Amino acid sequence: MPSLTVIIPCFNAEKYIEQCLVSVVNQTLPKYEIIFVDNESTDDSLQKVENLVKNLRLEKHVKIFTAPNTKPYSWDEPVYKALENSSGEVFTIIGADDYIAPSYLENSLVFMEGSGSRAIQSNIATIVPNGAGFATSKEVQHSYQDLEEFKRKLFIGCPVNTPTVFYKREDWESGLIEWDSDQYSGAADYNLYFKLADAGVFIRPANRCLGYVYRWHSTQATWGMVNEAKKGNVFDHKIQDYWKKQWKL
Repeated sequence: MPSLTVIIPCFNAEKYIEQCLVSVVNQTLPKYEIIFVDNESTDDSLQKVENLVKNLRLEKHVKIFTAPNTKPYSWDEPVYKALENSSGEVFTIIGADDYIAPSYLENSLVFMEGSGSRAIQSNIATIVPNGAGFATSKEVQHSYQDLEEFKRKLFIGCPVNTPTVFYKREDWESGLIEWDSDQYSGAADYNLYFKLADAGVFIRPANRCLGYVYRWHSTQATWGMVNEAKKGNVFDHKIQDYWKKQWKL
């Protein structure tokens, strides 16, 4: 299997980062690199990770960096920082407030290699507040058969579980993978999927959960983007309008 880089961008995830990092460290995949990048957190996220890495003697396994935070609801600055310091042939980005099952990385690479795809995604399990901790809710799934169906679904809404995507490093090095957060803020991932489809890259769905657990909570960037939409900043519509013109629809 190809070498893998796991990127964990973090902004104010003090409550969740230990569970996230421990889950990424304790994987069945025998070798991979982990790059944690703090995005100017105002809580103790960075200190907590530094202490955890030291106490668990993970200095050779986990690289720690920081990146400026000038783009609201976006992770491109910490992700770019990580990619510039990474070596994996494949990379994936895991939310600092989420966690993964022990076989998630291995499952995903096996599926990616078996499918011969340049990018993949899988279903996600989600956990939601229930007043007494957390309860597992149903999986979130996106299903489509080919690139043309994927393109059609892009105009209905984002058909990708963003944190489950695995990418080829070569597509970042060529400039194909980039996040235009200056223009699209936290919706930059959605625009990226249009760009990948335009270049013929099919994000192949696994149609099952490979082990990613997504945590809903009130302070995550998702709700920030919802509030932006309420203010009239509907980035999804801007992205769709742009690609309708590009594809002459």
